[in-house]
Amino acid sequence: MSDETDLWSSTRPLRANKLAHALIDSEFQILAINVTMREWLANEVTEWVGVKVTAVFPELVGNEESLCAILNGEEKQLILPKIYRPGSQDTFGRYFDLQVESALQREKCLLLTLIDVTEQAKLEQMLRQQRNELRLEMEQRKKLQLELHAKNEELKAFAYSVSHDLRAPLRAIEGFSRILAQEYRHQLDDQGQRYFNYIIKASEQLNTMIEDLLVYSRLGQKVVQLQPVSLQEVIDKVLVTFAERIAMCQARVEVAENWPWVVGNWMLLDTMMSNLLDNALKYGRSHTPPHIHITHQTTPTHVTIAIQDNGIGIDPQYHDKIFRVFQRLHTDEQYEGTGIGLAMVQKAVQMMQGKIWLESALNQGTTFYIQLPKADM
Repeated sequence: MSDETDLWSSTRPLRANKLAHALIDSEFQILAINVTMREWLANEVTEWVGVKVTAVFPELVGNEESLCAILNGEEKQLILPKIYRPGSQDTFGRYFDLQVESALQREKCLLLTLIDVTEQAKLEQMLRQQRNELRLEMEQRKKLQLELHAKNEELKAFAYSVSHDLRAPLRAIEGFSRILAQEYRHQLDDQGQRYFNYIIKASEQLNTMIEDLLVYSRLGQKVVQLQPVSLQEVIDKVLVTFAERIAMCQARVEVAENWPWVVGNWMLLDTMMSNLLDNALKYGRSHTPPHIHITHQTTPTHVTIAIQDNGIGIDPQYHDKIFRVFQRLHTDEQYEGTGIGLAMVQKAVQMMQGKIWLESALNQGTTFYIQLPKADM
């Protein structure tokens, strides 16, 4: 050990703090190491002096010509970046930059230096992983965009088909029904008159369904611009639109004050509020005038709108079903409609990056909640 220390002392001025060094002779055998080298590679190497450097650092195999060139002064340095050494069971491995240069104060000797670059290597590895994840995410997003574009094209084709192919026979039914009504209705008995009325009503209902379906399909095709919108102005407009119907239903609508602004779209907000108010008025209990509360709660980031009614309520087992297109819980004889209103509400809320949910039980009324981003005003 004294010989090793004496040999190492001659290169002491070359050493820096927390760098691992090994002194190597012209036969590429290790003459001495410093304490840091012993500590860093203690799990791998127990004997150092007299050992071939390529046995400890197999990365140097094939670089013997470069080592000889450094000994002869023909090359200045050899650098092998980021060699890896595994750790013990309790420690992580390490990455080192390995450098070999001439031992200036020791003739015909080489100085091998290890620089711990583990944190840098981990950071680079993390960045590579993040870049790969970002690349995969962008590829996935591009794939979804292509799929969405294809779906939109299919939806446009479907809407065109509904608008033209289905309406043509429907117009024929309506046209011939009017002819029958004008020229032959008086010849029908009571049962014939009833069947004829069924035809008229079914035609009207089908026409309404087609119109609603077209509105729903167009809603999904629109590229909406989200911007600050005053909820007070939206609600005031909807209440004016429904004023006559509210009076006919003898309904009482109570609206909170001091409405905030949200990040949304006027058309979508109007669609959302109109359909929810329409439902609250439509699905009232017999002999009980509708009583509707429209309120809000505000946090620093979101606004939650609540539309509460005292109507017939919805069985909890159907809370998800009611947002599907053409899904109805009642017959036309009980409540008129096409079963597409709440589907449009949900789509409108989603297009504004919001959430919708409800609380309801049979004969206990319903409260719809809509959460939207709050606008900074």
